[in-house]
Amino acid sequence: MKLNENAFALACAAAFGIVWVACSILVMVMPDMMSSMTGHMLHTNLKGMG
Repeated sequence: MKLNENAFALACAAAFGIVWVACSILVMVMPDMMSSMTGHMLHTNLKGMG
């Protein structure tokens, strides 16, 4: 089975774009919660930066 490189690249770009837009909307709607969640994922305190 041969991989169609163009279709695979388009599918990856589309999936990345959808996730990017969803995350951007979440950051616009809930900036404090998203900042807190990012801080927890990075094991740091980001509250004092903004």
